[in-house]
Amino acid sequence: MEILKWHTRITTLLWLIIPVFYTYFTIDELEPIPFFCPENYPYPSKNYYNICLIRTSNLIFMWLMFFVTLCFTIRNFIPENKIYDWFDNYDRKEHEEKEVKEEEKEEKKSQNESVA
Repeated sequence: MEILKWHTRITTLLWLIIPVFYTYFTIDELEPIPFFCPENYPYPSKNYYNICLIRTSNLIFMWLMFFVTLCFTIRNFIPENKIYDWFDNYDRKEHEEKEVKEEEKEEKKSQNESVA
């Protein structure tokens, strides 16, 4: 289980680093053309306008995915009890009972594995 946690963390970090490198290397692909592709710019051909739109939308959606991933990553580092404390619409006793039951299941599972 611990290996899976580290694997998840490393994967998340990679997903956070990749957009930075990709943007750095591709932001100036179409150097004289402005980033947001104005229609009144004198493009060499109509294809350049379409390419510019694709590049712009690609980078925007990639960074959108980056920020959504970042939000979920930050949320995963916050203990569940603290999140429940921020929102008062849950039954603490019920939550604690679920945690105890899960711990008991894990203990039984580990005991069964050690016996077998």
